[in-house]
Amino acid sequence: MNTPTMSTRLLLTLMVLWPSFLMAGLMEMFVFGLLDPSDVDFFGAAHDFPRTGIYTMAFFVFWAIVSCASWLTLILAMPTLKARLASRETSIDQAHDQQNAPHALH
Repeated sequence: MNTPTMSTRLLLTLMVLWPSFLMAGLMEMFVFGLLDPSDVDFFGAAHDFPRTGIYTMAFFVFWAIVSCASWLTLILAMPTLKARLASRETSIDQAHDQQNAPHALH
């Protein structure tokens, strides 16, 4: 079995991180559109974090959660993706062989 090249790994990583980054931003807008960060208590205790600190921490937590979900989806889909790519490569190779095969003269 072929191991992915660095460019393939980079592409897969970007396929996970970029959409999860966008979704974390949307989650942040949705949550803090409904909730004031200064009203939130952490584990039942009051906090003295600035609002921007809470926004930042929440964004990274949201990004991590959505990234984990995206990685899990990619891992679960990987056998199907590999099978489809293998069948596509086989059909391309067969078409290429048919094009380059010498034609029989009648």
